[in-house]
Amino acid sequence: MLRKPTKGRQVGSACLIALAFALLSPMAQGEPDSRPVFIKNLTIEAKPGQRMTGSILIKDGVIQGIGAVTAPTDARVIDGKGLVAYAGFIDAWTHLGFAGAKPAEEKREERESEAPDLQAGPPITMPLARRKGLRPSYQAGQHYLPPKEAVAHQKAGFTSALVAPQFGYFGGRSSLVQLRSGKRRELVFKQDTALHGSFYSGGGKGYPSTAMGVMSHLRQFLSDAQHHRISRDAFKRASGGLRRPLYDPDLEFMDRVMAGPVKERLSVFFSASKENEILRAMTLSKEFGYPLVLTGARQAYRHAETIAKRKIPVIGTLNWAPEPKAPKKAEEKKPGKKGPIKGPFSAKAALRAFSDLELIDDKKKDDKKAKDSVDVAKVLERLQERPRVYQSKVKAWTKEVKNLIVLHKAGVFVSFSSQGLKDPGEIYARIRLLIKHGLTEKQAVAALTTHPARLLGVARHLGTLEKGKVANVTILTAALGDKDSRPRMVIVDGVVHDFGTKAAKKTTSAPAQVPTGVKNLTGKWTIDIGNGRLEGTLKLVQKGNDLTGSIETPFGLAKLKGSVKGKTIRFTANTEVQGQKVKLKATGIIKKDKIEGTLSSPMGQDTAWTAKRAPKSANDVTHQHDKPLSGCGCDEGHGEGDDR
Repeated sequence: MLRKPTKGRQVGSACLIALAFALLSPMAQGEPDSRPVFIKNLTIEAKPGQRMTGSILIKDGVIQGIGAVTAPTDARVIDGKGLVAYAGFIDAWTHLGFAGAKPAEEKREERESEAPDLQAGPPITMPLARRKGLRPSYQAGQHYLPPKEAVAHQKAGFTSALVAPQFGYFGGRSSLVQLRSGKRRELVFKQDTALHGSFYSGGGKGYPSTAMGVMSHLRQFLSDAQHHRISRDAFKRASGGLRRPLYDPDLEFMDRVMAGPVKERLSVFFSASKENEILRAMTLSKEFGYPLVLTGARQAYRHAETIAKRKIPVIGTLNWAPEPKAPKKAEEKKPGKKGPIKGPFSAKAALRAFSDLELIDDKKKDDKKAKDSVDVAKVLERLQERPRVYQSKVKAWTKEVKNLIVLHKAGVFVSFSSQGLKDPGEIYARIRLLIKHGLTEKQAVAALTTHPARLLGVARHLGTLEKGKVANVTILTAALGDKDSRPRMVIVDGVVHDFGTKAAKKTTSAPAQVPTGVKNLTGKWTIDIGNGRLEGTLKLVQKGNDLTGSIETPFGLAKLKGSVKGKTIRFTANTEVQGQKVKLKATGIIKKDKIEGTLSSPMGQDTAWTAKRAPKSANDVTHQHDKPLSGCGCDEGHGEGDDR
């Protein structure tokens, strides 16, 4: 135990800084642990529809074994009882790292992930080119920095995501990235994945400003690329007499899209939601011979057979409109009777909604009181039209929801995207809605794993749980289609991110005693953080399911607060570092007189910790310290003059 320091020795904030440094060291912040990770007692869906019970062994960011495997003696063991493991979910189309608003000029250098301004016209090196919205040579991966939104994707169960420029007719090339913290070179999984196109430049005035203008603009650019390739190849073959074509990075890049064997060409991921946009995108693809993938594609169901026949993959968004709400019925009154209307409309609202009807007698139009009295019969007559409008909205909404199901049934290769959702975690409720309307759970899993892995060209490394593949794993609390399913943890490149269990709801009548069957953790524990890197004392006081206490180490003390549910313990420890609050989160599994778990930093990354119950003695108390290191006033041996 720590004792009060001698004169001249600094305490307080310095010790707290040391404590935070120890707990938030690079190893604690989720750099790949040299120890193997062994997750046991899992339900494992190695491939869509193929389940087994067993364990997963991970080392050096690679799956070393799956199923009936044993844990090495030095492994970090995680109990996955009741959990379901899938290959890491892949978000097949996002704009992560690319803001919609253009930053101020002085902020451009700070924002490395900002795409070039495609509304500014052609590059200065090509004053005659008219290239608004056309910059296919731009590479997303070279400018990607993990934004704060990537954390929400990770907590939604995604381990990888395709990041693409947000605007432009041909706005640039996308990259597949790993969703964890790290340097750019550690995160970019595949640099050039696809060229991205749309019918929207991102704004700006001038040509092209109509659908016909955009089509002409794209056709001109694609024709220029073809002509540039022919001129360049002719110059290379000629022995002389031909003018050398100028180097153009954007036109040169289009060779990868339109030249060479079809199977080796880079696909164009074209954003098209409406029926006419989908038809135009397919027309351009057929005319210039480049491989097409439709993204968004909300109304693709209207051309499902054509899309399937041409073998065009679809990355379907799960961002459809909310289900229409049925209109409330007004309280019916006898025809002809005048009086205040009850229901969704006040008299004034009715007047605004049905201004074309003579709801008030001509004689009373100037009477202020007349505004509170309307002809209920005429209002009710108009309300009869509302059910038809509602039914029409429901029909359109149902078609949009069933869009991906119709495409599946037609034989279209479908992947999922969270693009457009405020919270990527909404995908679970929406997938359950798709399953309710006829999509199978196996198809839903494939659309998150094997399909995007094949489409993005990384199926050798991602998409399934197999020995030798990259250790990207999504672990849910239940099967994907279950109503209680949510992410419990994700593993990215072998780095474990544990989100813990949901905190128990607070009640006003919590039991004062420890419930039957719940282990009483009150007392003193010795704690080991980071496999011997930091040791100290853990003091716990349990009342019902609630925990309070403290963690004390050679570097200082931090108070904690948490809960116990079954064999699971969760707590947070709050401290302050140079005026800034730091919160540490811990989870653990209770095993008799031992606890094993993980401690997360504010970055959401983990290090292992264990605690063993200290032997009871006559002097053993569970005092709660009020101050770090000194001034606590308890009989714990913090004597004056002890220089330890």
